[in-house]
Amino acid sequence: MIQDKFQGNSNGKKAMHKLIEMISEHDDFDRVRLSVVPENEGAITFYKNVGFVLTDEFLEGERAMEWFC
Repeated sequence: MIQDKFQGNSNGKKAMHKLIEMISEHDDFDRVRLSVVPENEGAITFYKNVGFVLTDEFLEGERAMEWFC
């Protein structure tokens, strides 16, 4: 999570891109998966803007999203 005072200036997006970059360096990974509360439209939009796509899958009541390497 990005602290409130640091939100809105692409810090979250930069951090997520760096995390994906680090994961992508490993040959045994082909995707990144996460889950998000369905009502959290801000989070869903954020992850979509980073390149994640919603799946039809639910994980413990949360929507699954994936990013493919």
